[in-house]
Amino acid sequence: MAPAPRRVLVLCLLLWSASLAATACANSLPAVLFSRACFGLASACAMPAVSSMASAWVPAAIKASVIAFIYFCFNMGAPPALVAQQLLPAGRLLVLLLWSAACLQHIVRPRACVC
Repeated sequence: MAPAPRRVLVLCLLLWSASLAATACANSLPAVLFSRACFGLASACAMPAVSSMASAWVPAAIKASVIAFIYFCFNMGAPPALVAQQLLPAGRLLVLLLWSAACLQHIVRPRACVC
């Protein structure tokens, strides 16, 4: 018997949160790759759980619209973040500093970073 979608969603959200924290704390490429893989796993099982919950709880007349809206909202964080990053001077400065630091670290310690 399949686990309840609510339990799966809670586990996905916990894994999602832990993987984001692990990404912020990662100090090596393998640690970043592992935390991003965990983030992808959490994202991959979150949407089927949400779809299952919506299928069970939303009336049939509006089910397709609700599920489409959920999928739309799930991906709406990235485009505004990319636009804001380019529009804000601090965003451009941050990208420049991060790439400069990454490349400098690559020159000083070649194995620590991949530029």
